[in-house]
Amino acid sequence: MTRWLIWSNEHRAWWKPGEYGYTTLTQRAGFYSEADAKRIVAQANFVPRDPPNEVMVLAPDPDDIRRELSDAELE
Repeated sequence: MTRWLIWSNEHRAWWKPGEYGYTTLTQRAGFYSEADAKRIVAQANFVPRDPPNEVMVLAPDPDDIRRELSDAELE
C-alpha cells in the first residue's frame, strides 16, 4: 500500500499521526493513505496560495527510515 506524508509549508514541518500537530522529523510524521492525504491537502488549500499551505509527499519505506535511525546511531 502506498503511503503519503504531508508537508506543511505554513508550519515548515510534517503532519504528525492522527492529523494532529507537526514535527520536523520524518520518523515522527504521520503516514496517510492517498485518499486521506488528498482530503487533508484539499481542505488545507481551500484558499489557493503560492506555494500551497500543504503538499503530499510519497512516503519512504518504513524499513528505510529504521535503517536511517540505526545508521545515525552508528555515527
